[in-house]
Amino acid sequence: MKRNRFRRLALASLAVVMPAAMLTACGPLPAGFQQQVVAKGFNLPTTWVSPNASTQYVAEKSGVIRVATNGTVRSSPLVDLRGRVNDIGDRGLIGMTLDPSFAANGLLYLAYTYQDPTLPVDGWRQTQRVTRIVVDRVTHTADPATEQVVLGKVTGAACYDRWETPDCLPSSMNVHTVGDLAFDPAGALWVSVGEGAAFPYTEAAVSYRAQNVNVLAGKILRIDPRTGLGVAGNPFFEVANPTSNRSRVYAYGFRNPFRFSFRPGSGVPYVGDVGWRTTEEINAVRPGGNYGWPCYEGAFKQPSFAGEAVCQPMYRAATPVIGPAASYQHSDQGTSVTGGVFYSGTSNYPADYVGNYIYGDYNAFVRRQKFTSADVTAGSAINFVTKAAAGAPVKFAIGPDGNLWYLSIFPGELRRLVYNGGDATTPTTTSPTQPGSAPSVAVTSPGDRVRVADQSAVTFTATANDAEDGALPPSAVTIDVTYLHYSSGTSHQHPYQTTSGTSGSFVASAAHGPGHYRITARATDSDGRTTTSPPVNVCLVGYNYGACA
Repeated sequence: MKRNRFRRLALASLAVVMPAAMLTACGPLPAGFQQQVVAKGFNLPTTWVSPNASTQYVAEKSGVIRVATNGTVRSSPLVDLRGRVNDIGDRGLIGMTLDPSFAANGLLYLAYTYQDPTLPVDGWRQTQRVTRIVVDRVTHTADPATEQVVLGKVTGAACYDRWETPDCLPSSMNVHTVGDLAFDPAGALWVSVGEGAAFPYTEAAVSYRAQNVNVLAGKILRIDPRTGLGVAGNPFFEVANPTSNRSRVYAYGFRNPFRFSFRPGSGVPYVGDVGWRTTEEINAVRPGGNYGWPCYEGAFKQPSFAGEAVCQPMYRAATPVIGPAASYQHSDQGTSVTGGVFYSGTSNYPADYVGNYIYGDYNAFVRRQKFTSADVTAGSAINFVTKAAAGAPVKFAIGPDGNLWYLSIFPGELRRLVYNGGDATTPTTTSPTQPGSAPSVAVTSPGDRVRVADQSAVTFTATANDAEDGALPPSAVTIDVTYLHYSSGTSHQHPYQTTSGTSGSFVASAAHGPGHYRITARATDSDGRTTTSPPVNVCLVGYNYGACA
């Protein structure tokens, strides 16, 4: 009883770590900071790495990896894996990291949802994988034939119907997928994996995978990058059976541990675990730790699961659960945490920034938070970049110049925050003036605000014309489908599908919860001028939000 009481008190105290009233207010950026665009023009970028000080590899959700050198994005990609990547909903090429010996071996590690060629291209049963590919360090190109699967070799029904199959990374729905990749100083490869349950449903069986150490979903994994097997010293490692899934597991009980990094000095992984209805978490990950999902969301019992048998041992404290190191509520602007990095004084930021954990929210902000050496918050969180200036951050890292860099999926920019000691500014981007007129483009079908049922097929078409070029060909047009997800009264965008050409289709799914779809078309003429069409909204039966209210 005493242990249970301590558990409740400890978690309750964590729940009030970062209320909105305690946040330090500021302008778009603190005084003396400037936000600079390192490279732009990416189509739904998800992650990036820097093989050298002047070059960045930027992964796009579709499976293309772009190369930017001194801020200029090359027209030819490093590699195009779109034929292997399922990018429906939250799926896509999400994780990427360099081998510690990249300068010698050219190995680049990737994490994505695999599109099984024997299955439909849709948002349902697929599998995921971690792979490595060989990069030519001079030409910055990679041959797809060099790609090898490290983890997730089991595909098809042997995986998505039998989750405990060794080396199976299941993806039951198009959400909460494989996430981040990183190497530790010992050379082990860490992988974060979501549990894969759709937002609006109480998908008990899928969500409970997070509590089963024999299933790789909803976990932080630590593996040998050569073999994909678990590493000796992992908390559930089986000497007699290193191929088992549990041998790969370092910690469990996560919903969507999208991004993580290691704290300098201690090496403790800090992970941002995306919440469900109420709470976003930052967790300091301990070996063998259970972080509570789906029985806990943040510091409190999750009501939709509280009555389930699997949760009762946790509520009795028979199964210890570790609460978040910090958390914030959806009423506090944000709805989808993006785990960040520690700034350790690698550039000229003011002394107060040294040792801060800098993280973001896909829908709201960039913030900084101090933690004690015991991984407990020290003071309240402080706003660093406001929502209007932050865009939609999906990846943070310390850049090759020592400054904080982050990737904003909307509007597709790699940015950095520099300190110059002067006034804070947020740069604006201008394009050279070009003669002639920009093209016109419109989505011609479906009609605006058409209402469809969950799992309905929606076809779309677009047309584009230019005063100088005439009717533009399909190759000049791209059609984007996004989902506007409403949570706590505000909306944020989920990239859903991108189609090259003037026609296509998608399956309208309610998996993300309240919201509606938005279709836009982009057309580029022969002079490189691009126009985006007015949006066409596709409403879901039963959801009356935003343009569909």
